[in-house]
Amino acid sequence: TVQAILEKKGIPYTGEGEEGSRLAFDKIASKERFVECGVPTAPYITLRKGEVPALPLPYVVKVPCQGSSVGVYLVKTMSERFAALEEAFKLAETVLVEALVSGRELTIGILGDTPLPIIEIRPQGGFYSYENKYTWTNRGGAAEHECPARLSRAEKKIVEAAALAAHRSLELEIYSRVDVILDAHRGPQVLEVNTIPGMTETSLLPEAAAAAGISMSQLCESIVRLSLERRLANNR
Repeated sequence: TVQAILEKKGIPYTGEGEEGSRLAFDKIASKERFVECGVPTAPYITLRKGEVPALPLPYVVKVPCQGSSVGVYLVKTMSERFAALEEAFKLAETVLVEALVSGRELTIGILGDTPLPIIEIRPQGGFYSYENKYTWTNRGGAAEHECPARLSRAEKKIVEAAALAAHRSLELEIYSRVDVILDAHRGPQVLEVNTIPGMTETSLLPEAAAAAGISMSQLCESIVRLSLERRLANNR
């Protein structure tokens, strides 16, 4: 990882350390840690080329080490299965196959160990794909955000608890953004944790921070401060 290179060279950097960054970026490794730590998450299997998924349809095929929803394929039919696996195995030898969870799509920014206001995402079509995240690609995508999400006090409490559990399970200390589906029957199901979430004017973490009264400059200052505090603590 980039973090490992910087650590080896003794170069200070912001954000999570080598191990947390590695775990979060690898969807299979993070799912294993979620299960180990009791974090609520959708059932899944790993699959190598030539193997047949044992999970019933529908499910989601994910390339383990990609970002921005690249290498994520929603599979509802057998024909979609063949196409999804063919594309996924172009990018990785082993892929993650995860049961499709239906519900409200939420994301929770965490700064230090404190959850920021929850955002609900409503993609224009399908799921929160690359096109729906980055409308400047001119591929017709779009998504509505509502921050803070309209949740009951009980819903907010269990969603924040699930997000914090995921953040802590990966031993994160600085900041992250946790993606969750709130299922009406099974409650919050953690999808993944992003340790380098977007920091643009349309990104979700700055949007959540703004809803908490934290400006972009204050958010950046907090990330730098937390990173320096961790470095000083590790050097003692």
